[in-house]
Amino acid sequence: MKKKNYLWSLLAIMMVGLLSVSFVSCGGSDDDTPATPVQEPTKSVAPKDPEGTNVINLLIGGDSYNLASVGHILIDKAGNFKGSLGSYNTITFAMLGKVNGLGDVTKIPENENAWASSARVNVGEGYIMKNYYWQWNSYTSTTDEAITYARIYVSEALENGIGYVIKYQSPYEPNIE
Repeated sequence: MKKKNYLWSLLAIMMVGLLSVSFVSCGGSDDDTPATPVQEPTKSVAPKDPEGTNVINLLIGGDSYNLASVGHILIDKAGNFKGSLGSYNTITFAMLGKVNGLGDVTKIPENENAWASSARVNVGEGYIMKNYYWQWNSYTSTTDEAITYARIYVSEALENGIGYVIKYQSPYEPNIE
């Protein structure tokens, strides 16, 4: 019986010793040098999509899609944005180049040379779609000129190159550049 108590006592002493060594080895360093933080590589993070952002898939050569209050948009077989034209409107596009997301599409080019009836679709680029149209004014019995805008961002290509994922806001009230 004494042998059993002796073994339990020896085991308890060894456990206490082992635990005290592990606590000492987990302590911080005594020197005053701060630890050097690991620096993560910087990544270009797309800004959060603005409130009211819509997301659609547009197929190359597919049907047009109606961007509310601005007009119909499609991607032709050559891979260009085009607007569906009516008898009383003109739809044009301005390419803004590489941007970090729809939130970066904020300015409207004033230069008339920046606008074209079609624009090459490129992933990661921003666009402004402008619909210049005439509307009937029932108060004055005349037609009034009006312009509405949509801002567009091409976020990614669909599998097998069949189209693109498009983010947009329509209508959009822009800052004039």
